[in-house]
Amino acid sequence: MTVSTFRKNNSVNAVTIPLSKVSLVMPCHLKAVENGDKVSTLLNEPMVIVHKVKSKGEETYNLIMGYRDYITAKNNEQDTVKAILVTSKTRASFNRKLCSTVETVDTSTLYPPDHWTAPNEEKVKACINAYNETGSFGKKVIVSPKGKILDGYAAVCAAKVLKVEKIKAHIIPENFFYQKKKEIKKCA
Repeated sequence: MTVSTFRKNNSVNAVTIPLSKVSLVMPCHLKAVENGDKVSTLLNEPMVIVHKVKSKGEETYNLIMGYRDYITAKNNEQDTVKAILVTSKTRASFNRKLCSTVETVDTSTLYPPDHWTAPNEEKVKACINAYNETGSFGKKVIVSPKGKILDGYAAVCAAKVLKVEKIKAHIIPENFFYQKKKEIKKCA
């Protein structure tokens, strides 16, 4: 799932929090402030993604995602900002949770990237055997929102050989997958 999809799906659960209680703790946000990065496109209705922290009876919020929204709210001199509360304490753990979303996809809509070669026959056979024994292909399938196979090509080929029309797959934006490949494969 993408961050924008997550925001859209969870905007109804957003709460209003004091902007003064939001802290920048993620290295990427701190570096942006340190470098004096400017936010070029301001937003009409900023909404941040935060983790609530309770310390000594006081609630504060660590900014997980939404640096541009945070800066927009500050520039607009807002006292409050809409926030989606998450249990993830870091940006990395939030991204792992996003990428662990599994959806059922139609195998006929899936396709390999142009540069890929034919799948390894042994891997396809192993996936077919695993499916016949357990009902699962024994391999994680990761695809882009448009259906490009990012990982698990042998499992998709096995599904097509077995005429399995729908399989479970992790839906992850292609550019995000290639940037965070090791981390995503662990959580998928």
